[in-house]
Amino acid sequence: MNDLVAEYRRMPWATDHLPDAGINGRKCEIIRELDAELDAPEVARLVLDVLTDRREFDLARVEAIQVVGIYLRASNPLVEELSHAVRRIVGDTEEDEMIRGWADRYVARMEQFVSRSGD
Repeated sequence: MNDLVAEYRRMPWATDHLPDAGINGRKCEIIRELDAELDAPEVARLVLDVLTDRREFDLARVEAIQVVGIYLRASNPLVEELSHAVRRIVGDTEEDEMIRGWADRYVARMEQFVSRSGD
């Protein structure tokens, strides 16, 4: 298993009392460090899990949205699940407004890259 994926999965759920510079901040760093590896199945699964779990730290979910929006390609083993997760966030009125805004910002871009990379 990728060491960064393993490190992320060992971390506790985010809580408001954890400072952003601590565990919450490290979660964001890990997602950023894994961005170019999104096509690796274990990285894609981690990013999908972060996107779909509302217990996750909001800013880590934003990082995951950005990674999908920029790095998702048609060749990704979880391309359908990842793109659906971002689109679901946009349409979910129960979702945090900030996260919805970030997802909305990347939906069109993500779909452009996926369609271009599949040519």
